Amino acid sequence: MHSSTVGPAVRVARAAFAILAAAALAACGSRPATADPKGTEAAPSAAGAPAAATAGQRAEFARWFAAQPRAALEVPTGGAKVLILKFNDFQCPPCATTHTEIKPVIDKYRAQDPSAVRYVMVDYPLDSECNPYVALGGPHPAACEAAAAVRLAWQHKRAEAMIDWVFANQARLTPDLVRQGAREIGQIDDFDAQYEQALESLQGDIELGHQLGIRQTPTFFVNGVRLEGGLVPEYLDEAIKSELQAADRRR
Repeated sequence: MHSSTVGPAVRVARAAFAILAAAALAACGSRPATADPKGTEAAPSAAGAPAAATAGQRAEFARWFAAQPRAALEVPTGGAKVLILKFNDFQCPPCATTHTEIKPVIDKYRAQDPSAVRYVMVDYPLDSECNPYVALGGPHPAACEAAAAVRLAWQHKRAEAMIDWVFANQARLTPDLVRQGAREIGQIDDFDAQYEQALESLQGDIELGHQLGIRQTPTFFVNGVRLEGGLVPEYLDEAIKSELQAADRRR
């Protein structure tokens, strides 16, 4: 017997599909090193931000988010109630977009309580020079240099400036241009001498990404809940708010 009434399971499935379609705006991906070379990569989500989420959509997202499985993350929370990981490739356009768009959300919660939210950018360059899980060179030939430059810039307290420069110059990045930026912005005079060591320091992040099955950048984890692709800021805000409220209820 057929019925025109839509059941609860169908409504939930439709809502989840709509949420994921809106949350994952776009992403960068690469064929894994173990993939069949004749295989084809799934097309990323269409780029372009939707209109701001309505109150109803935010509430639906919060219900969906609360029901998701959570990955065990071997990353210290530092005492924070909410741990956000972003697996990042500096040559990935959606990684640049989310860097700009979610910063006000993170800053808002940090202003309320500096210890409540910990945001960690995890390196996962789609470049086989430093990432053994990317095949055939990968789509981003300056991604390893960019990640190394940011790491080395930490030593000079110039990492934030280096990140902003890399993303601002993303469309024209080459390994040589990264070296120039490392020298001029990161104040790194011996980039080539430190490069191999910097690449070695990326391996912990890359292995973590492999263990978690990272397929594209950016991929976010909010207290273990996976959110793939460019993340709508309103949904990140809702996820953080929900997690903070849940932490307060457990006290």
